[in-house]
Amino acid sequence: MNRNQHKFTKSSVIEGIKTLMWVIPLTLLIWIYAEREQITDDPNIAFPITLHSSDANRVVTLLSPQDQNVTVTLAGPRAKLDDIKSRLTSGPYPTPLSIDVSSQAIGIDDRLSAPLLSAQPIFRDSGVIVKSCLPANLRIQFDEIVTRDAKVVLPPDVTNLESPPLFDPPTVTLHGPRSSLDEITRRDVNGVPTVWPDLTGIDAVRLPGTHDLPNIPLMRPVRDPRVTIEQKTVNLTLTVKQSSVEGKLPFVSIFPYAARSLLDEYKVELPSGDTLPNVKITGPADLVSQLVAGTLPKKPTAMLAISGVALGDRIAIVAR
Repeated sequence: MNRNQHKFTKSSVIEGIKTLMWVIPLTLLIWIYAEREQITDDPNIAFPITLHSSDANRVVTLLSPQDQNVTVTLAGPRAKLDDIKSRLTSGPYPTPLSIDVSSQAIGIDDRLSAPLLSAQPIFRDSGVIVKSCLPANLRIQFDEIVTRDAKVVLPPDVTNLESPPLFDPPTVTLHGPRSSLDEITRRDVNGVPTVWPDLTGIDAVRLPGTHDLPNIPLMRPVRDPRVTIEQKTVNLTLTVKQSSVEGKLPFVSIFPYAARSLLDEYKVELPSGDTLPNVKITGPADLVSQLVAGTLPKKPTAMLAISGVALGDRIAIVAR
């Protein structure tokens, strides 16, 4: 071997090693990239969803599935699948995937789950498709936002008022889904939407006399949080009856009441004569005190209703 041949062989080996030093890492990178970009399936990915509409006059409700969760099989590059899975399922309470749906019609509609999900940016922009979904259909209710006037009334358990209450304003404006406002209307026997003031912790409702109560908050008439009341508070004026007290009258005149034929044939005699002694009375404090003191111009009386039942040649007198 001559000197030039030796030098050529040595330099070739050195150049070959240098080439391998960058070719091998590059090959590994290409292999890793190809592995990550390889199309594959990822089944049984469960995550929550929520629906919204870009139309301000529409509101959508997901009726089914009731738990607002879907389980999908995704197909796409491995790296993209891992990223999407992490975004949809991370943490104990993952953020629901918000889906924009629209419809010109009002009512209930069933939509295929997989195509609807595949069209969402999180999948579409990553080159990932939803191959299958459970449930296969989403049941969606499309509703419109409407406005209704509602009458302000007291809750039905407030029964101690001397006269009807006064509200300012007497009516308020409700905004919300038509279905929810229709529910409020159906609950009233007169078909009029009503709202109640929140009287929690207001002692004046139980105290006798007239009370002016400003800025009483109103309660939402349904559980639907999408229903709002334009006027948040009302002013209320009410008069509470005097509290009932007990008293005792020394006697009350008593008069028998019966069919004329019975009174013509029989004489009614009471053990205590024509009065009833020691009569207990209950009512408003001012009225009871006047009755006990005898200062009312008219005196209280009692009426004894009598009916007769023939028992052979005797009559049993029944008083009530």
